[in-house]
Amino acid sequence: MPFVSVKTVKGLFNEIQKQEVMDGISKLLVEVAAGGEDRFQQAVWVVIEEEEPGNWSLGGNSPELEASRQKRGTGKP
Repeated sequence: MPFVSVKTVKGLFNEIQKQEVMDGISKLLVEVAAGGEDRFQQAVWVVIEEEEPGNWSLGGNSPELEASRQKRGTGKP
C-alpha cells in the first residue's frame, strides 16, 4: 500500500484544491503501479501536511518574508 505525504505552506491550497491534488496523486499511482486497476486505489494513502509559512525556508528566504516584500513593492530586504 503506497503512502504519499505532501508538505506545503498553509493556505496555498483551498479545500477543493487539496481534494483535487489527493485525487490526482491517487489516480497517478493507480496508473503507474497497478496498470489502471481501479481496485488498487483503495490501498493508496495521500496526506497533505500544511506548515505555517514561517516554518519554511528556500535559499534562506521564507515565503512569509517574500510575501511581505512583495506587498511593500520591493523584491529585496
